[in-house]
Amino acid sequence: MRAARARRKQQMNLSELKEMKILQLAKLAKDLNIEAPGALRKQDLIFHILQAQKSDTLIEAEGVLEVLPDGFGFLRSADFSFTPGPDDIYVSPSQIRRFNLRTGDMIKGQIRQPKDSERYFALLKVDQINFQEPVEGKQLLLFDNVTALYPTRRINLEHKSTDMSTRIIDLLNPIGFGQRCLIVAPPRAGKTVLLQDIAHAVTANHPDAFLIVLLVVYTLVIAAPVVMFARLPGALQRPPSETSPEYENYLMRLGERLRVNPHLVGVLAPSPDRAGVDAALEILRGKAREAIKRTAAKVFVSTAISQNGRLDALMVLVAQTRMVWQVAHIYNQRPTLREMAQLYANVGATVFVVGEIEDLDISEQLESLITAVLGESAISLVPGAGVVATIVAQSVLDGAANAFLTLRIGVICEQYCVPLAAVGRRDARRYASAVAARMLGAVVS
Repeated sequence: MRAARARRKQQMNLSELKEMKILQLAKLAKDLNIEAPGALRKQDLIFHILQAQKSDTLIEAEGVLEVLPDGFGFLRSADFSFTPGPDDIYVSPSQIRRFNLRTGDMIKGQIRQPKDSERYFALLKVDQINFQEPVEGKQLLLFDNVTALYPTRRINLEHKSTDMSTRIIDLLNPIGFGQRCLIVAPPRAGKTVLLQDIAHAVTANHPDAFLIVLLVVYTLVIAAPVVMFARLPGALQRPPSETSPEYENYLMRLGERLRVNPHLVGVLAPSPDRAGVDAALEILRGKAREAIKRTAAKVFVSTAISQNGRLDALMVLVAQTRMVWQVAHIYNQRPTLREMAQLYANVGATVFVVGEIEDLDISEQLESLITAVLGESAISLVPGAGVVATIVAQSVLDGAANAFLTLRIGVICEQYCVPLAAVGRRDARRYASAVAARMLGAVVS
C-alpha cells in the first residue's frame, strides 16, 4: 500500500503543467531550485521543470504526432499551435513502424528525460493511440478512403433559454456529428454571431468534443483587433494620492510585477515597502539608460555616415520605436497590449504635441548644444577648410541631432514607465531635454 502511494506521488502529467498559469509554473520552478524562472518562456519553463524531476519519476504526456521525412517524429502540443518547441517529445522510428503511426495521430504515453547527448524528452511507452488501446501492426484506413456515413449521434444546440437561434436549428435543421453544414445569408445578417452561439452550445453540451473554430472574414480583420483591445485588462494605474486606501494595494501589485522581473532577481523582499520599490526602480533606470545610450549611439553613427535622406529618417523612427519597446520591457517583463498602446500614445503626444512656442523646434539650439558638448566647433574638428569640411561637419551635426532626439524620446519613455510618479508632458519634455544634453557627450565622444 505504501509502495503504491509512493509510486503515485512520483507521477507527473505534462498536460497538467501546460494548463497551469505562468505564475504557478514559476513558483513550482522556484521550489525545484531553477534559476531565474521569470526570464523563461512558458515552453522553456515546462522543459526545465521536467528536467529537474528525479530519474524514477513517471511523466505522462500526450500530443499530436508529426512524422518527419527522416523516419522519426515529435509529439506537438495544441497549446502552442503545434509549433516546434523545447517541450516536444521524440518518437523513435521503431515505435512508428511498430504501431503504424501517421502524422496527425493523437498519442498518449509515458516519457523519459533526455540523456546527456539528447535534447528532447523521448516517448518510452505508448498507452493510447487516438484514444484507443495500442495494437501492434494495426492497419488503419486512410481518412480519404473511409466511406461517409449518415450521422448517428445528434449535437444538442439548445443551451440557454435566451438563445433562440440554436433552439430553432434544433427544431428545423438538426445537426449530427460528422455532418457538414453551410450557412447561407446576406451580409450583416448575423452569421458570425450564429457561429459563436453554435460553438458555445457545443462546448456546454458536449465537453468531450474537440472544437476548432476558424473564421476567415474580411471585416473580422478590422473588427477583431478593436474587440480584443476593448476586452484587454486595464493597465496598472497609479492612484491619485499616496494617502488613498488604494495605494497600498497598488504597491503590492507593483511589487508582484517587479519580483518576476529578471533584472531584479533577489533584490525585492516578499512584501516590499516604498523604499524597496524605489531601490528596484533605480536599478531598472540604470538598465534603461544603457539601452537608450546604445540606441542613440547606433543612430549617431549610422546617420552621420550614411546620409541617405528619407531612408535615414525611416531608420531613426524604427530605432526609436524599438527603443521604446525595449525600455518598456525592462520595467515590465510582460506588458499588455493596452499598456504598450498607452505608452506609445503618451510618448508620441509628449514629443510631437506641444503647447508652447519654445517647445516647437529645438533644431536651432542643437548646433550650439553639440558644440558645447564636443568642446569646440564642429567645423574645427575637421582638418582643412572648404566645402568638404563643411559637408563632413554638417554630417556630424545631423548625426548628433538624431542622437539627441533619440535620447530625449528614451528619457520621456522612461518617465512614463516609472509607475510611482505622475508625469506632466511639459515637465517631461524639459527634464528629458536636460538629461539628453548630459548624456549626449558620452554618446558622441
